[in-house]
Amino acid sequence: MEALSFYLSIGLLCVIIIAPLLRPPLALMSWVIMFPLEQVLQGLSTWFMANSLLVNALVALVVGLAALRTVLFRGEPVSSLWNYGSLASLLLVAFAGASIVWSADRLQAIEFVTDRGPYLFVVFFLLPLTLTNFQQLREVRWWICSLGIAVALALVASGVFRFYGARMVVVLGGANRGNPLAIAELGGTMFVLALMSRDVVRSSALVVLRISAGVIGLGLIVLSGSRGQLIAVAIACFVCFPFAVPLKNPRAVIGTMLGGLVGALVISIALSVFVSAENIGRWSLMSIAMGSEDRLSLVVRYFEVWIRLPLAWVIGVGTMSFYNLGGGISGFVENIAVEILIEEGIIAFALFVSIWVVMGRRIAAVVRSMGVRGEDRVALLMWLAVTLFYLVVGLKSYCVWSAYPLWLCIALMFKQFTWIPSMVDDEEMDSELADGAELESELVHFGGQQTHDM
Repeated sequence: MEALSFYLSIGLLCVIIIAPLLRPPLALMSWVIMFPLEQVLQGLSTWFMANSLLVNALVALVVGLAALRTVLFRGEPVSSLWNYGSLASLLLVAFAGASIVWSADRLQAIEFVTDRGPYLFVVFFLLPLTLTNFQQLREVRWWICSLGIAVALALVASGVFRFYGARMVVVLGGANRGNPLAIAELGGTMFVLALMSRDVVRSSALVVLRISAGVIGLGLIVLSGSRGQLIAVAIACFVCFPFAVPLKNPRAVIGTMLGGLVGALVISIALSVFVSAENIGRWSLMSIAMGSEDRLSLVVRYFEVWIRLPLAWVIGVGTMSFYNLGGGISGFVENIAVEILIEEGIIAFALFVSIWVVMGRRIAAVVRSMGVRGEDRVALLMWLAVTLFYLVVGLKSYCVWSAYPLWLCIALMFKQFTWIPSMVDDEEMDSELADGAELESELVHFGGQQTHDM
């Protein structure tokens, strides 16, 4: 079985390397699949373990080539990168980088930023160029679901995906373990894409794929012991699922209610199937409550230290300062919003909040105006659900430098807004987007002025 898993993994690696060269939009699929796939390869092969960055480098290369092909041969302007979401995110990350100057741990900050910088470059400047319309986004989801199922099969067959405590991880040799959160994020993405694909009604094959991806995706979340990812999936789908199709008639309302019930049933079945004696303790209500209480306690203690540093209210204590704040505490708070407020200050936090304010206003305009564009509406709300999934995950896992899935989702969400005017001629939409553009201009000017003043 290990040999079968290895050859399957090598085949998947070939797919994620070759596919974007033939069809640039599939670069997104390669990026999503890369992180869990490299764990399987490293667990099965000491050569891949010794060359741990090889898969990342190959995927980054083909993403760059796919972006270059899209720009040179398909006429996608580089200016399409510059929307409010991308600019605000990039400005926030740049400010976090500048805060190394006053960081309490500059050496660790420089090492951390240098290590994650290449990933952020791909997310901000390459991947968004590879997608140019809603049709491509709808196509990519099935590739992610299909290859995600294949990665799950490779994991199960590998023999290196084992219980370590109450959660299953990839054993990389010796005391090394893979990151179970990367596996859970793939599972969460698969489930959200599957549940939100409400435009699939006639194709039996796609219906089977949709159900399989949903169940297996949830299985990956539960087996990896990622409670936050399961909560994030539930929140994202609860918020976005009812709006994926207009509720203009009783049939649509009934369909939405039935779809919600099916989604809840799938979650219930997945918990009953994948929770066993080895991991039942991690999924008990007491364990979840204790984990949440520990995180909240850490946040409160960090705020108690931060509140005594008035200058830090404005510019933060500096990136990667959590281990040196004093007060007898150390370690990451693992909450991107709290981390931005404490390490980068109120200015950066306001910029982060503004991203979601502008996005919310535009989504509201879209939901009111795109009633007749069923497939495109589904694609937009589907990616919104993925974005909300990673936002909630970020509130329990990310810092600025490790949040590349979230920054990518934001960039693609705002890029989708630029595709809407070609489909919709609606005065209300134009008014909303104009208001959003005005707010963008003011916030970009404000953020740039404050950074300059720093």
